[in-house]
Amino acid sequence: MKEIRQVLGDYSQKYVTKLKLEYLIEVRNTNTKRVPNSWISQGGTKTLKRFHTPFVKEKLKVLSQNREQLEIEAKSAWTIFIE
Repeated sequence: MKEIRQVLGDYSQKYVTKLKLEYLIEVRNTNTKRVPNSWISQGGTKTLKRFHTPFVKEKLKVLSQNREQLEIEAKSAWTIFIE
């Protein structure tokens, strides 16, 4: 997050979650010139745009896989407990 704040020149920047999309970076439309081309746009509103950095996108994929594995393991443990 420190690097993101430096790139955008906004030290109040923080991650947000909108519509089940986690770890979004919100940037005002007036400040989008500072956003690197490698960041992936995830929509926005009239006044701001939301982005994922490549690092966050990669880690979200791993997080999603781990959540799926956790759900599988939890269902398996529950089934064993019930029997």
